Amino acid sequence: MGYAEGRDDLADYIGAAQSFAPNIAFERLGPLLHAHGHVNYRWRMVAPDGSVMMTGNNVGELSPDGLFLSMTGFWDPPTPASA
Repeated sequence: MGYAEGRDDLADYIGAAQSFAPNIAFERLGPLLHAHGHVNYRWRMVAPDGSVMMTGNNVGELSPDGLFLSMTGFWDPPTPASA
């Protein structure tokens, strides 16, 4: 979890996340939903072996010219391990 303000902060944040978890991919699940200046989409984090590590949802607010003003991510609760 973290906070970034502006493009440079965001680039640094993404770089730190990639160095912490190399070769991990984020994939969007389903369509990008857009309404009244907000976007919403589901995602999953995938390990190099193809296993899904976690899933979640992001909600963003857009400026009138379509640029991101804010983005908030929500992680789904972990699923119980199989017995």
